[in-house]
Amino acid sequence: MGLQHEFFLVPDTVDAYCFSIERQVEAAIDVVYIHDDLIVYMWDTLQWIPSKTPRKTGIEEGLGLNRWGITVLDDESVEKISNILQAWRMLFKMSPHQLTLTGGLMWTENELVEYEQLKFQREEVLEQLDKLIVFTKQVQNKSYYICHWGV
Repeated sequence: MGLQHEFFLVPDTVDAYCFSIERQVEAAIDVVYIHDDLIVYMWDTLQWIPSKTPRKTGIEEGLGLNRWGITVLDDESVEKISNILQAWRMLFKMSPHQLTLTGGLMWTENELVEYEQLKFQREEVLEQLDKLIVFTKQVQNKSYYICHWGV
């Protein structure tokens, strides 16, 4: 299955640090899994999102997702992430059924070979983005946040 990013919709009554450190997945309302290759492909645009990182000593504010750690997306984040996700969704919707994207350079022991071809099923990607967009609307309209667990 490969490396996955997990996006949890969590009630704001649940402490983000405890949710993450204690892996309290049962407290989440729902979850979306998105492959790391797709997140990396969209990476530059995801770094525009205001975000927070829960620490034992408090919340650290910043921009973007923590690829290998925890990121909290709250009411200050969701408008921007929603717009970015919708823009990617519109682009991906125009793709063939098998969505092929250019990944990173692949190396052999001695030489550079070529760019990796990332292959996804369009409908699966659209469903994941749709679900995450719904999460952003939940955060805007109710008392929730999105907790992202990186790979």
